[in-house]
Amino acid sequence: MKPQLEQPRVFGLTLCKNEADIIGQMLENASRFCHRIYVFDLGSTDDTFEIAKAHEKDGIVVAWKKEQVAYHNGRRARIFNAFKGEARPGDWWLRLDADEFYDEDPRPLLAASAKRHESVVCSKHVQFYYTDKDYEEWLTGRESLEDRSRPIGERRRYYRVNSTEPRFFMHRDSLQWDERFPWPHRLGVYARERVFVRHYQFRDPVQMELRTLDRLAAKQEGCGSFSHVENSDWKTYLRKAADMNYDAGGTAMWKIDPNELPGHLEPGWRRIAKAVYYRLVH
Repeated sequence: MKPQLEQPRVFGLTLCKNEADIIGQMLENASRFCHRIYVFDLGSTDDTFEIAKAHEKDGIVVAWKKEQVAYHNGRRARIFNAFKGEARPGDWWLRLDADEFYDEDPRPLLAASAKRHESVVCSKHVQFYYTDKDYEEWLTGRESLEDRSRPIGERRRYYRVNSTEPRFFMHRDSLQWDERFPWPHRLGVYARERVFVRHYQFRDPVQMELRTLDRLAAKQEGCGSFSHVENSDWKTYLRKAADMNYDAGGTAMWKIDPNELPGHLEPGWRRIAKAVYYRLVH
C-alpha cells in the first residue's frame, strides 16, 4: 500500500466584478480544499463583495478589498504581495476565478506534482456555453432570474473542453510578482497531469449583458485580455447547442476532442533544463 502524501495548503487568489449570481457557489466549492481564499473586488455594482464578506464566517474566505480599478490578471499580484508571508515553501497558490468549479479535490495531484519537482499545474477547461436552446428557455419563461438560486451545474449543460491555462503554482519565498505581468517570474516546471475545471463565464442574458459591458470598459482602459471584444452585443456569445457536448449531470465523463484541447508542456529540452535548475537552486 502506497503511503499517503501530505495534503498541501492552497491559497486562492480571486479577482471579481459583478459576479453576485455565482460567487457564493464558487466560494462554497473552493472552501472544500482551500486553506484561505482572498477576494479582491474590482468595483462591483451588485452584491458581489457583500456576498464574499458573508462567507468570511467560515474562516477560510477573506474579503480583502473593493476598489474601482480596471481588470488585468496581474492585479492578483496585489493579493499575493499582501499575503505571501502567510505561505510557506510547499504551499500552492491558485488563480481562482469567480466562475470556476472543481469537482475533485486537487490537493492529491498537487502533492504528487511536488514530489516530481513540478511546480505549475494547468487546467483542462470545461467551457460551458449559453446556447440557442438556453435562450429559448429564457424567452418562453421556463428559466428566469429566480433560477439563479439553483446550482449553476444544473442550469448550464452545454460544453466543450477546448482550453488550458496555468491554475496552480507552488510557493517559494523567493517568488517575485510584478503587477504588470499575469504571473510571478520563474514559476518552474509544468506538471504533466492537468486538473479539470468547470468554467461558466456566460450564464443568463442579464449577466451576459453586464459582463460584455464590463469587458468592453476594461478593454478601453487598456486590458489586453479582452482585445477580442468588439461591441456591447451579448448575443454575439450565443452558441448552437447542436455544436456542443451535453453534460447529463452526476459523475460526468467529459468528452474531449484531442484536436481541440491545446497542449501545455514546453519542449523536452527546456523542461529538463528547468527541472535541473530548480532542483539545484531551490
